[in-house]
Amino acid sequence: MKPNIQQKRINIALLEVGLKQADIAQELKTTRQYVCNVIAGRKTSPKVENLISEKTGFPVERLFFYRQNANPRNQRKTIDVEDP
Repeated sequence: MKPNIQQKRINIALLEVGLKQADIAQELKTTRQYVCNVIAGRKTSPKVENLISEKTGFPVERLFFYRQNANPRNQRKTIDVEDP
């Protein structure tokens, strides 16, 4: 299976801090396969997502795309500015 952009972004973030999916699974007492499914977007798990966010230092919304639209109150409003 070809990795998607979300998967790549999360795996790079984990690599940067020296963690593996198995480390996340072990800390949450779940399987590496489950963590892999969450990272690939096949399953959702706030516990897994939040721990990855906490460990990597990236906001959950930046790592897990489906959460970008989950809370519109946290989104920045964009304003179109015309060129003079």
